[in-house]
Amino acid sequence: MKKQKFYVLFIVVFSLFMIAAANGKQPTGQQINLMDGPNIVYIDTGEPFHVQHGYSCGYCKELAEYGLWGYKCAAGLVPFTLTLDGENIHFSYMESLPENKVSIEGYIFRFKHYLWTFNFPYGLEAGTYELTGTWHNICENVFENCEKPLERIVILEKTVTVIVE
Repeated sequence: MKKQKFYVLFIVVFSLFMIAAANGKQPTGQQINLMDGPNIVYIDTGEPFHVQHGYSCGYCKELAEYGLWGYKCAAGLVPFTLTLDGENIHFSYMESLPENKVSIEGYIFRFKHYLWTFNFPYGLEAGTYELTGTWHNICENVFENCEKPLERIVILEKTVTVIVE
């Protein structure tokens, strides 16, 4: 009987752990889409929300030998970052999605996909805020001649005004 209670307790604790672990990688509330959404977003005080954006980049081994499509695609080299009123926000979690392989005219292109999620589970206090997302890359992936090939450069920056009422 004690053994049975132990197994039941183990299953309950394990289940709770799995639920907590799964919840750690869940976006909270509505998404504020910096890329395709409106320039002004209205939300209620304390309303949970999240920002989720990413980056995809391709690599072709055969063409890389000729200096083409040899991108360096590590998540640390091509990140998406977010600021709230100019202050950096640390992401809640980052996902590296499965690599896609696509054949184009006999060449195999490998695409890597990264997705950063910034959760605001308790929303914001009343006021007006600016959320700015920045997509980065490294110089050698964008330009042919770079003094600092691994220098991070800004590819795109988008700002959305969030009005909390």
